[in-house]
Amino acid sequence: MSWTFLVLLFLYILEGIPYGLQSRFLPLMLRSQGVSLTALGFYKVLYIPWLFKSLYAPLVDTRLTKRLWLLISLAGLLSISVTFSTGQILPQSSGDSFHDISLVPLACCLFLYNFFAATQDIAVDGLALLVLSFNQLSAGNTIQVVGYKLGAVLGGGVLTSLASCIPFSQLFWIVSAIYAVAVILCFRSEALRSVDPDYFEEVYLGSELAFSLFFTLDKSNTESTQKCDDQEERSNPRDPPTVSYVRALMASVAKSPGSRSLLILLLIYKLGEQGAMNMLPLLLFDRGASLAKVGFWTGLLGQFVSVAGSTAGYQFLNRKR
Repeated sequence: MSWTFLVLLFLYILEGIPYGLQSRFLPLMLRSQGVSLTALGFYKVLYIPWLFKSLYAPLVDTRLTKRLWLLISLAGLLSISVTFSTGQILPQSSGDSFHDISLVPLACCLFLYNFFAATQDIAVDGLALLVLSFNQLSAGNTIQVVGYKLGAVLGGGVLTSLASCIPFSQLFWIVSAIYAVAVILCFRSEALRSVDPDYFEEVYLGSELAFSLFFTLDKSNTESTQKCDDQEERSNPRDPPTVSYVRALMASVAKSPGSRSLLILLLIYKLGEQGAMNMLPLLLFDRGASLAKVGFWTGLLGQFVSVAGSTAGYQFLNRKR
């Protein structure tokens, strides 16, 4: 595996850490302090930066550089992790009471955590499109899925398993150290420093390539869609970046055979999967399972099986082509 793939794998692992923290570790930690399931459900509202990230994605695509946006987002994640590690917001251990949790500051920190994580997602995907060739997009997609799930294992399974023997605040020192290494890597990595900041300057081109990364569009379909978008851009030269971005994305969806049915299928699938997988760890904990046991079964073993499935799926599709 090349150095570029290793850098992308590490960056996608960093993307998965916030997901593991918020979907596995923090709900179990808060539940162990007596926080109700209703309150935990309302905390999902703090995911709203992910819902609206498409609105400010054109800003990340067209202003500054992808590497600078990545540094900003990683520095933000590092600062929030250091805040958690001070022990002023989260309890020191699972034996502390519910009243030791500062809910409002915790909610503010989690909102910022999601905002920086969503910004990192935009920047990393943009960097991947710049450093990977068209023939490498399939491998890049696999690295994205595997890296994200490995990060979820680290942020969810590993931290939850260690929570019974290590204070919560000290666990976030580990997370802070990981993000500190990431900031240093972004400063020194030649693979990231060599990216041309003016490459793929137009928003519509970046959005179409992002679509091809996630859905592995046929090359001929991508080229024809790009020509249509070029004509549409020339006919609407005054459109703001967000309008061009959304229009290009919708055009890519409409022109790709089977995309609408696939989007509906993914929506139904993810609704069921997320609902079940988010409630299962809390159900096991309420039934008497320890934090370490829940972390092992749902955070470690379950995610490793998921990673194995993603890798096997890539190998299967690669042989069929």
